[in-house]
Amino acid sequence: MNKKHVFIGVIIVSAIIAGGFVVAQSQKPTYAGMEEPYFSEEGYVEVVPGEALMKEAADQEMSAPAREAPAPEQRVIKTSYMSLEVKNFREAADAVGSIARTYGGYVSDSSVRDVAERKIGYVTVRVPSERFEDIIKEIETLGDLKEENISLEDVTEYYIDVKARLENLERQEERYLEILDMAVTVEDVLKVETQLERIRGTIESLQGTLNYFDNRIDYSTIQVQLSEPEKITHESGISRAFNDAIDGFLAAVRGIIIFLGYFVPIALFMTLLGFAGWFIYKKVSKES
Repeated sequence: MNKKHVFIGVIIVSAIIAGGFVVAQSQKPTYAGMEEPYFSEEGYVEVVPGEALMKEAADQEMSAPAREAPAPEQRVIKTSYMSLEVKNFREAADAVGSIARTYGGYVSDSSVRDVAERKIGYVTVRVPSERFEDIIKEIETLGDLKEENISLEDVTEYYIDVKARLENLERQEERYLEILDMAVTVEDVLKVETQLERIRGTIESLQGTLNYFDNRIDYSTIQVQLSEPEKITHESGISRAFNDAIDGFLAAVRGIIIFLGYFVPIALFMTLLGFAGWFIYKKVSKES
């Protein structure tokens, strides 16, 4: 074997070794924002997440990545108040509940009281918002409509804001869970769990807000006040005249009593004053 062949062999072996080293380096895990891994006597060891990684996860809570999205669906809370005069309160109240159930709604509250021998109360129903107007029209036919107010509250902007904050925090939670899996010291585990607990509490609060809005948006509220008409009593002319006479007599007696209440003290005072004057006059006459 000449020197040329030996030289070529050395070059080939060196190239193979260098290639193997590059492949090994490409397989070694890297950790953005973490301290560099080190080698111990036992081999490669992962390190605990560094402050940069913790900061990166925390920053996600403050800003969400920009995303192009279609125009948001309008979110509207619909409510209505109606006042009806009906012949029979119980029948009308049952009819309101029946209308609500026909459209997939339900009665959420009701009350009734007796006022001057007639019933007055209200029935509150929750109904699917897409049938809101249809249900109102049917309820209006149950009696004589006295008053009606309809309110439409647009909460689209606030709803979108709460939902965006919720999604941002959910991504934040996922990131911290990844960090928790990489933590190896008790101190770092406690730090990450503290952040997770805070994020989870905020997520539950925002989710509760969204659930409340979803319920108010999907099911509109209609409050119906029902009142029976006032009862009118019919009396004969003689009976009315007799009652008027009694009322007039009592009014006259009342006037006399009031007059005497003013006149008697004045009369007594004038009488006493007259006697005093007469007494003084007689005494002066005798002396003269």
